[in-house]
Amino acid sequence: MIIGHGVDLVEHDSFERLVAQEEAFLKRGFTESEIASGKSSSDPVQWFASRWAVKEAVMKALGTGFTQGVSWHEITAISSETEAPRIQLTGTTKQIAEQKCVAHWHLTISHTKRFSIASVIAADDSR
Repeated sequence: MIIGHGVDLVEHDSFERLVAQEEAFLKRGFTESEIASGKSSSDPVQWFASRWAVKEAVMKALGTGFTQGVSWHEITAISSETEAPRIQLTGTTKQIAEQKCVAHWHLTISHTKRFSIASVIAADDSR
């Protein structure tokens, strides 16, 4: 059963200045590990924009937005070259997901030259 669905679209132009000049923004929204991965990416703006979209989409799927103790640092999109991206939660955000009986996350990330989009579905065990 679907518990929630969140979608977020991020324009790369809005992230370009933030990624290049705003270290405080990156530290507020991303973990140190994410910052290192993003900065070493072949396209840091796209990387950060897509991960931001994932974080926003997770908050929407949970129905919390940026409230109830949900933190940007507690939502991470894990990806590799051999597997589909997946969501990892920690802290209060993970507790909220467990209270809502979220057992599975379905994540899709897509890009164009100007935009990144993330779609997240929170589902329980009844699939």
